[in-house]
Amino acid sequence: KNFSFFLLFSIGLGDSDCQELEIPQGDYAQWKILGEGQGKGEFRDRKLPKFFFKITGNYLPQGSLVESKDDFHFAPMEKMLGEAGFEQNLRVQTDGYRDPDGNSGSNLDIQFIRPVRIFSLGFAVTDLDVDDVIIRASLKGKQISKEVINGWFRGVFDSSEGDAHVPSWDKVNNAVVAERDGDGLLSEEKFQPPGSESPSAWFIPDVQFDKLSFEYRNRLPGPSSYHVYLAKVVKIPKEVLVKNLAVSKPAPKQESAFPIIYVIMALVGLLLFTVLFILPIMRSQSKRTRDKSLIREKKRGKNKYGGWS
Repeated sequence: KNFSFFLLFSIGLGDSDCQELEIPQGDYAQWKILGEGQGKGEFRDRKLPKFFFKITGNYLPQGSLVESKDDFHFAPMEKMLGEAGFEQNLRVQTDGYRDPDGNSGSNLDIQFIRPVRIFSLGFAVTDLDVDDVIIRASLKGKQISKEVINGWFRGVFDSSEGDAHVPSWDKVNNAVVAERDGDGLLSEEKFQPPGSESPSAWFIPDVQFDKLSFEYRNRLPGPSSYHVYLAKVVKIPKEVLVKNLAVSKPAPKQESAFPIIYVIMALVGLLLFTVLFILPIMRSQSKRTRDKSLIREKKRGKNKYGGWS
């Protein structure tokens, strides 16, 4: 068939509009299979976190491997994350023949070695003509809410640079729903081949996370596959930054409270130190100075016979 793939990318800040950029060279993750259904990956840019991945569910180990033969293009996204065609990726294949009704699926979990900074990693899913992808994320074991993940959604598109084949976004389930699903909502409806290979959607996370999980649902009897790409990105559009600032306006106030508290605590500590230690020392020094002055005065007041003038 039919293949679908996830495209994940990290994002760097910039001042000029993303649309003005030429498509740059990308920094795509290098994947390595370590055993059946598991492996690791890293970027050339060591500032991006390394990751480990694991595939579970109804997948075919022999069809799940590292490839670099897929020609994937969508200009607005490639202006942000670099040329995507024929880059190294992870291919995962499901075995739909195990369930003639086409209810096969698999799970891909990507665990990063440290929390991913906001606007430093993003992802896209594609080739979702007869398949769904449910997206989940977490940070230190705590699930990120559906409302937050809805905020990551950037839109749907046709990766063949056209508009004929686009999936849907189901906000209730955080799912990219198959192009051929009439109402665009997650369901158990089954489809028959053939299908297109370009329905896509993309996302930019605006909160920290350290794990991404993708539940892939094949709604077509027979085997199906999807591909995962990770890459460094060169630019964030201004509207994304503006939207994030507007949504997270109260956050800086909460964060700024901590330095103020520390400053107040430091000032109180300095005051106590002054009262308890500095002032007593100064008073003691002042008393000794006065005593010495009195002694000198007395000495000057004596006459040569030892008496007082």
